[in-house]
Amino acid sequence: MTNVEFYEDPKGNRPVQEFIDNLTKRAEVNQIAVHVRELKSQGYRLQRPMSAPLRDGIHELRPGPNRILYGFNKGIAVLLHALRKKTRETPSRDIDSALKRMHEWRLR
Repeated sequence: MTNVEFYEDPKGNRPVQEFIDNLTKRAEVNQIAVHVRELKSQGYRLQRPMSAPLRDGIHELRPGPNRILYGFNKGIAVLLHALRKKTRETPSRDIDSALKRMHEWRLR
């Protein structure tokens, strides 16, 4: 079983948790919960259609129209960034944000 943690910035903000808390459709929250449970269960082995690699060690959970970007550090899956997908490809700025947060996480 893989531990899953939410990224938290130095001010105590948890952007992925805040994204989930602001969703208005219960079905979307439930989809995310199912995907996170599978990430806990399968860890690095989680594949499409639930997860996909992006770049530089960043992966995305793919619950419906939402995306949760995550990476691994010392066996822990860190939920770094969340977005509502509106285009075919995940925008580079969102991947860059996840990479920056992963770098910050590793410095702790």
